[in-house]
Amino acid sequence: MSDKIIGSFTALAYLMLVAIGAAMSVAGVITKSVALDFGVDNSVIGYCFSFFSVGYAAAVLGNGLILTKINVRTEIVVASILGIIAAVGAAIMNSVVLFAFFVFLFGLGNGVFCSLGYSLIVKLYTCEAERSAKLNILNFFFSVGAIVTPFLAGVALERGITWQGVLFGTLAPVFAVIFMALSQKNNVALGDKPSARETTERWGIKVYLVGVAMLCYVVSEMSFTYWVVPYMMEKLTLDVALGSLFLSVFWIFMAIGRFFTGVFIAKVNTINYLLYGSGAAFLLFIGMLGAGDFYGSFLLVAGLGLAFSGLYATLVAYGTEMFIRPSSKLTTFFLTIGSAAGILAFVVSSYSKQMLGLSATMFLAAILMGAVFSLMFIVGKVIDTKVSNS
Repeated sequence: MSDKIIGSFTALAYLMLVAIGAAMSVAGVITKSVALDFGVDNSVIGYCFSFFSVGYAAAVLGNGLILTKINVRTEIVVASILGIIAAVGAAIMNSVVLFAFFVFLFGLGNGVFCSLGYSLIVKLYTCEAERSAKLNILNFFFSVGAIVTPFLAGVALERGITWQGVLFGTLAPVFAVIFMALSQKNNVALGDKPSARETTERWGIKVYLVGVAMLCYVVSEMSFTYWVVPYMMEKLTLDVALGSLFLSVFWIFMAIGRFFTGVFIAKVNTINYLLYGSGAAFLLFIGMLGAGDFYGSFLLVAGLGLAFSGLYATLVAYGTEMFIRPSSKLTTFFLTIGSAAGILAFVVSSYSKQMLGLSATMFLAAILMGAVFSLMFIVGKVIDTKVSNS
């Protein structure tokens, strides 16, 4: 496969992640306006937007079963059209139930984007270091969509543009995805017919341990992002504007970290990077929980964004290298864990907050990051050492 084809499909994967970041981040900005339009409480619309995550997870799992059977360009176009129909349906419906249904479809379309984006990178880049670098850049482009969209959406709402108009605005990268997909003269097969030996290949214990580590990571990160604003408001007696700064700085440094990880991780041993990153994240998390001043907490949260930044993509890269060939099934396994953990994070952290309080919820998130470090130590230093010595 030529470098030009690889480059064009890599760019297409990046653009799909921008679209996902835009779609995921707009909900918090428009929820109040949507609730006012429907005449319901904000929490009702919040529950409606939870169907996005359900659709997203279902698409990641379901798409993994058909990745090898459908033309990549065709699937991208179909997913894009589904997303467009979903956004239009959500904007014009007068029923909360139908609104939730179209939000679910919106999640389906973006879940297909996620599955395709990661699967393309895993297929195109077979070297572990290069794959890890490209996956981190992929996540950086998600951050671009997630950072830029809330700001632009907020400005648009302040200038009198309706929430429907803001929702339509998130379709701009989707139209760009369609245009780029249709302009591709070549195609990429995401699954080759395996040989008999490959068909009988079994996943080892390391794959499942990395899967558990990914689950712990996602629940930790999403618990933090769900609750850091009210946690800081309560702990440091801040108003919502100052409390929100902590989440903003976390995402900014997350994006910075993802970019530089994508550039430099090829020079670092992957398992060592996972150990350093998860270990630093755990220590910074504990430090943040113990900090009692605004500026110290602010710096620790910024450091936490950097430490978290490359872990998800590098876990995917490390896990998908544990098979003898690029495997869409294995990629789907890790992406499904990540998507399901996103739903689990909301349930677990909300229950913990209700029963034990905000401090205990954040402490649980820190412990889960410590579990990531422990699991990676077992996989990379205990199991690998035993294998090399046997």
